Amino acid sequence: MSTHIEHGSRIRVKTIAELNALMLTFRQQIEAVARDLYYRQTAALVYQILDEALLQPTEDAFHQAVRHEYATQPIDDPQPFLETDLRWIVRQIVGDHQAKIQRTQERDPLYDWGCHLSAIPHKTGVYVLLYAEQNAYHDLWQALPEVEDYAYWNHTDPPDGMSQARWERRRQRWDALMPDGVSSHAGMTIDIYDPLIDWENRLWEVKPEYIPDYESRVRHWAFDRVVQEIWETEDPANRGFRTVFRAQNWIKTPAGAERWKAIQQTIRDIIPAVWDNALLHQTLPEIWQALNQKGGKTNG
Repeated sequence: MSTHIEHGSRIRVKTIAELNALMLTFRQQIEAVARDLYYRQTAALVYQILDEALLQPTEDAFHQAVRHEYATQPIDDPQPFLETDLRWIVRQIVGDHQAKIQRTQERDPLYDWGCHLSAIPHKTGVYVLLYAEQNAYHDLWQALPEVEDYAYWNHTDPPDGMSQARWERRRQRWDALMPDGVSSHAGMTIDIYDPLIDWENRLWEVKPEYIPDYESRVRHWAFDRVVQEIWETEDPANRGFRTVFRAQNWIKTPAGAERWKAIQQTIRDIIPAVWDNALLHQTLPEIWQALNQKGGKTNG
């Protein structure tokens, strides 16, 4: 049997109460990280959508970009799309991605903030497999004093400092613990953090520490325009992901680099470094009208 237990560990607890206390400690740490990830991703969404309001050529194009490009399916709930304020639209986008993760079990690190583990009791300790997309969660788990690394894989040599005999004992232990290779068949499954729970009243503002980097936004939108320019000049048969690769290569040429630099300056002249949090409480039509006032576009 091919075995790869990258995030296997062993914990030395003697009672259910000790195990529960450890889970509670870990859950508190995870919640703090998950909240940070939530604020960071929602801030990115808010700024992308507000940037779109100044970069899209028409109000309808702005509405359609938000409705179709950010969630996995067109946004219609919780109320008519154009009557929903930006705060709720962003929350809907987050909920949409997380519902898809739950439904399909496909991984999405930008939105997958959940964490659970399988705990398999043994006379030598409780053996744990931690399931999480966020590397920070794994780091927090391994940093707990009760946790001992007990990873194993059989496709490469043992880690430095690990004898072949000890490595073989690990393989035998995991094979004995999980005869069919399925952890949920061998022990308890413990939910550490479910991001679909406790999401009320979180997004009221974009805090200063979560404002996306301005130059990163400029480069993102400038590259988007480079891709669009190349797309418009290509034979339709050649369009697709290859267009992005061609754009990446073109901006490395002298002519491409000069054009990309010019577009970046154009973007800087359009979008501001910081958006007003009051826009979170406005609908998309209200945002468009506020930012595209008579006489030309404004940075708000």
